[in-house]
Amino acid sequence: MVDEFMPPQAGHLVEVARARLHSMPVIPQRRNEAAADVPRRTDHQNTHGPLPYPGTVPTESARHRLVSASLCAAVVTAVGAFVLHQTLQGTSDAMSLSLWSGALMAVWIGGWFALTRLRPTASGIAPAGTGSWVSRRPLLSSSAIAAGFAIVSLVGALFLTELSLFGGDLTTATSRVAGAPLVVFLVALTTGASEELFFRIGLSRILSTRWFPVISTLAYSIVTLATGNLALTIAAVLLGATSSTALVATRRWYAPLIIHAAWTVALVGVFPLLSGAHRG
Repeated sequence: MVDEFMPPQAGHLVEVARARLHSMPVIPQRRNEAAADVPRRTDHQNTHGPLPYPGTVPTESARHRLVSASLCAAVVTAVGAFVLHQTLQGTSDAMSLSLWSGALMAVWIGGWFALTRLRPTASGIAPAGTGSWVSRRPLLSSSAIAAGFAIVSLVGALFLTELSLFGGDLTTATSRVAGAPLVVFLVALTTGASEELFFRIGLSRILSTRWFPVISTLAYSIVTLATGNLALTIAAVLLGATSSTALVATRRWYAPLIIHAAWTVALVGVFPLLSGAHRG
């Protein structure tokens, strides 16, 4: 009686096991077939910068947008350098400084807006929420970097005032308009924010993570050369490198804004008080 009962049950179990074995490779096979339809980037292509969709080959339209955004960035950089030169070299009163600074802000903000329109979904910066402790605590780490950089910059500026090569440039940069320290401070604070919008947040849309800190800092430093101020140019190299690296590390747009604001407070707000540059 047992012999008559077991074969049907055993046969049923065999059929179930066979069905499961046949069903296991079905899902991976479908996933592979679906993945095969998506064009992938090669290692060589990965070094050419951000693409509109992670892991995909850019379409012809995406290439055109990247070229257009790059040309736009070059034009904005050239125009901004000219306006910056006029702002610091061609002004002698608070009104002229305010007008030229407003024009400079319009250039940088316009460039940032154009880049975000041309490359709305592209960014060379990795998504937030992954990586080191710095990216997991972005606000705290950004504030810490900003405070540390501001203190180092302030101490360095006070040291450089003792050198004849830089002392005159530092005094000129922090007291351009006599009798209007508040105007100078507000202008520096607002134009600094617009600079970060373009040189850091904007350029990150057309540059890969590998090259973004280098090219962003280089462009920012070249533009600052238009001021004819060696001390400001050196400061631009350090500030650009710190802000761009912080943006890559924290993956937050506000990181460079916080750093630039802290630097402005230290060099434009506190430095003249400590160095005596504000006194006639």
